[in-house]
Formats: sequence, C-alpha cells, structure tokens
Amino acid sequence: MIDRARTVADTKKSSIMNRASAPQAPTTAGKEMNLTPTVDEPIIPHGPYSTLMASPTTQAEATMAEIKNYILRSGLQMGDALPTESQLCTDLGVSRSSVREAVRTLVA
Repeated sequence: MIDRARTVADTKKSSIMNRASAPQAPTTAGKEMNLTPTVDEPIIPHGPYSTLMASPTTQAEATMAEIKNYILRSGLQMGDALPTESQLCTDLGVSRSSVREAVRTLVA
C-alpha cells in the first residue's frame, strides 16, 4: 500500500514538473554540431568515471585522521592507552559510532 502511495505521489510530482515552462535548448536540426573544443574552452572531464570528483570523506574517516594526529602529537607508544571513548567523542565533537568505527579501522 505504501509503494502504491509513493508511485501516485511521484506521478503527480512529475506531471507538475512537466507543466513548468523550462527554457528550451536551441535545436540543431539540419546543422552539424561541432564537438571539438575551441582554444578558449577547457576540457573538463565529467560523469561517473571522472577522476576529478573527490570521494566524500565519511565522519569515521575524518575521526580516524584526528585520532592518528592525536597519537603522533602526544607521543603515545605501542601499548599506551588512548583516552576513553566518551573523552574522544567530547574532544573531537563526534558520535560514539564514528569513534568506534575509526578505532576499529586503526586496530585492523
């Protein structure tokens, strides 16, 4: 029943959006399109396989980097204890799950 309601809502939304007048692209019927960039046009790769798109950093990855920095700054040695989970959460301003995932990754 919920899926049916979503389908009806999506259909109504798309029909409303189709009614809005959007600017139309110029047509090139009968004309040859020049796809070669000119000197003034930079070639910018785009799309799902572009290497220019940076992958988003998760909160756990950022937390892991902060914990690494803490270890290096404080001079902790192998076997020394980290601050408690709640202390790390407070100091870094992140959730417990982010700290747990970061520590789990660092331990592995």
